[in-house]
Amino acid sequence: MMNSLYNKLEELKSVNPTKADEYEKLRLGFSNGWKSITSTYKALLDPYLLARKMDFEKKPRNL
Repeated sequence: MMNSLYNKLEELKSVNPTKADEYEKLRLGFSNGWKSITSTYKALLDPYLLARKMDFEKKPRNL
């Protein structure tokens, strides 16, 4: 799904050049959001990162 939307927005830039900047902004925004979501998901599945998170949450905070 992500690739098809990304590619469709790229295609629209050549179909309607007057809105190319708008399509590029949408494409980059979508790409950055997708990257953020997938990276977070991968991190939640990583046992090492999850153990670090749990350890961090156990430490008391000095406020």
